[in-house]
Amino acid sequence: MKVFLSYSFNDNHIVNLIQNQLHQNNIDTLSLDSNIQPGEMIFERIGDFIKNSQVYLIFLSKNSETNRNVLNERDYIFSEWKNDPSKKIIPIILDKNVNIPLFLDQFVFIDFSNNEKIQKNMPLLVNSITRTPDRSITGNDVNIHIENYIKTNKERLEFEKIEYKKEFQAKSKKSFLYILIYCYVLIGIFVLIFSTNILHLPPDSLPYIIGFLSGVICFIVLQFIFLRLKKNDDGRSQ
Repeated sequence: MKVFLSYSFNDNHIVNLIQNQLHQNNIDTLSLDSNIQPGEMIFERIGDFIKNSQVYLIFLSKNSETNRNVLNERDYIFSEWKNDPSKKIIPIILDKNVNIPLFLDQFVFIDFSNNEKIQKNMPLLVNSITRTPDRSITGNDVNIHIENYIKTNKERLEFEKIEYKKEFQAKSKKSFLYILIYCYVLIGIFVLIFSTNILHLPPDSLPYIIGFLSGVICFIVLQFIFLRLKKNDDGRSQ
């Protein structure tokens, strides 16, 4: 049984440790750094490794999230698995907060995020590699699952898009209202200063002027809120 290891070279120190323990359990592994020779074409060799493997260990870490070679390997792996669903895909988590790629989240993963978990979960990995599947999966089953997965995620993304748009509009309206109130307050202060200095109004008239301006500002703000609420109600009723 051949096991292909897909990982970022920056995770060599962890993957080599896991690979050595697999070898101790008589599990033969293939990887880009240990099985390829100078002068060979990388993509051709990767294709051979993946076609000749029955199990794929996909190591997920911060280093692998944007690694071009790892992304290309995953495309090869998914293509091969779709053609032959009897092959196994086992995701392995190396970093706790790593993002699980789409569709790969459909597979049960193994946590190797620290040395303690590596030692604890290594027997589980060995058993998962060597164990015979409980039932066989056909290519038709895979196609149906992929179609349902795409449909479900499309509906979820559409829902999240609508919710994000509503939240953005609500925040925009609130921000606009705060800015409007702020502008009216500034205008009121400038008008108050201007009227007292130019018209030489007596000091005891200031409370009346402030009260008048406050009333005007409150009326404008309430009118604005009323119009906004009315517009939203009209939009919902359509």
